[in-house]
Amino acid sequence: LRKAFDDLGNPDDMVDLSVIRDAIQAQAGRLLFSESEFEAAFEQATSENIAMIADNRITLI
Repeated sequence: LRKAFDDLGNPDDMVDLSVIRDAIQAQAGRLLFSESEFEAAFEQATSENIAMIADNRITLI
């Protein structure tokens, strides 16, 4: 997640979830993540105050 934000340029911006998903999938290579894996990861990141999600956009805290 952190690398995906860093690769986009400004890690403090709110970014569309689809952009972050695509960046993470590109990093994953051949073993892509499922939608349920993304949902679980995003839920954990928000519950641990690593990220905030609003209106299908995400930012790191």
